[in-house]
Amino acid sequence: MLGWVSSGALKVHISNRYPLADAGKAHDDLEGRRTTGKLLLIP
Repeated sequence: MLGWVSSGALKVHISNRYPLADAGKAHDDLEGRRTTGKLLLIP
């Protein structure tokens, strides 16, 4: 799957990026259905 992503055959929509300290906010956004794609937690 990572090969498909790197080749561009598979596109992944990243909705938002959150610092790890804001994991609670990311969870609230998921629970509140305020996202449309993947969320990333950045260490």
